[in-house]
Amino acid sequence: MRKYELVLVSGEGCIYCKMSKGLLDDEGLGYRMVDYKTFPKFKEDGHLTIPQIYLFNRTDATYQLLKDGYQGLLDTDMEELKATLHEETTID
Repeated sequence: MRKYELVLVSGEGCIYCKMSKGLLDDEGLGYRMVDYKTFPKFKEDGHLTIPQIYLFNRTDATYQLLKDGYQGLLDTDMEELKATLHEETTID
């Protein structure tokens, strides 16, 4: 099983969310989209803007903020992100 899952926290009508989705699709990166209104971590982290990109760690069920917004995603080393997303783990 893959250790990490990419989570795109977005909202309806958000152009930057749509652009982030397009970039991730172009890079061939799988992700799960979550509406910011239903994602508790969004408020816990004090975010005021979308999109937010998180890594979900399946081994300990935690979320780690990966990038803040579309610009943060543009600045990401996509090869490094792909390698991270391909890490395998076993869950007991």
